[in-house]
Amino acid sequence: MLTLPISACHVFGWTVSVIAAICSCILAIFITRKYIVVKRTTAMLWLTLISFALTIAVASDPIVFVITRSLSSQAEADRIIQIQSSFAFAFTAVANIFLVFLLRSIFYENKFNIWMLVLVFMELFVAIFTPALTIAGSEPIAVLIVHMIASFVIYYMQALRSFKLRKSLMARELKDVTSVNGITYIGLSGILLIVTLVSFILQEIAFAFEDVFRQAGLIDALGCSLFVVLGFVMAVVSVSVLYVGYYVPAWVRKRWESGSLPSS
Repeated sequence: MLTLPISACHVFGWTVSVIAAICSCILAIFITRKYIVVKRTTAMLWLTLISFALTIAVASDPIVFVITRSLSSQAEADRIIQIQSSFAFAFTAVANIFLVFLLRSIFYENKFNIWMLVLVFMELFVAIFTPALTIAGSEPIAVLIVHMIASFVIYYMQALRSFKLRKSLMARELKDVTSVNGITYIGLSGILLIVTLVSFILQEIAFAFEDVFRQAGLIDALGCSLFVVLGFVMAVVSVSVLYVGYYVPAWVRKRWESGSLPSS
């Protein structure tokens, strides 16, 4: 039985997050099946691990929210949600580590650069200390800033390398429509991940300046905003786009080959 109040924002956000979690689970299972049955490559393995890490982060949000509504006090509910959110951020950091390895497989011939090692260690730091500090009762703001910086660099490099390669493929006299579109989708996934990151940043800003955001209608009287929900939805969409760009399912390939490429 629910004892804590729920606003229309909560209901809408929870519904969307459940849909996102279900879609994420289906996508993770689908990608895993493709890896096991069809394409057992290193890059496909990293993509599979990314999908599972993000699924855990996405699915934990609506589950924990329902549990907290039956608690006796809002303070207790907020405490549990804070801990859950810290683990969700930790799993997004883990997903970013897998993404670095995926980009390494696709663009760098499995060779490690210094910036990759730095980003991996930064995200390991985030994955460990975000939940640890939250459980200890401290605000992991500094750690989340590290996560924000590392995430932006990873997503930017993903988009940059993809669009540079697309430009190179487009310059060829004989253009492979599948390769061009596939690499374009990988770049688009990087842009969508940046939007995901911005959504999570806005959530933190909304809590820090709650009065301002409430006056703007972006957060309700119960402190609910939809920035986290938007972030999780964009994360699921970005992984879906990344999957299409790297794996290129047969029906997508057929549709691309039946069309035409833009001139530039």
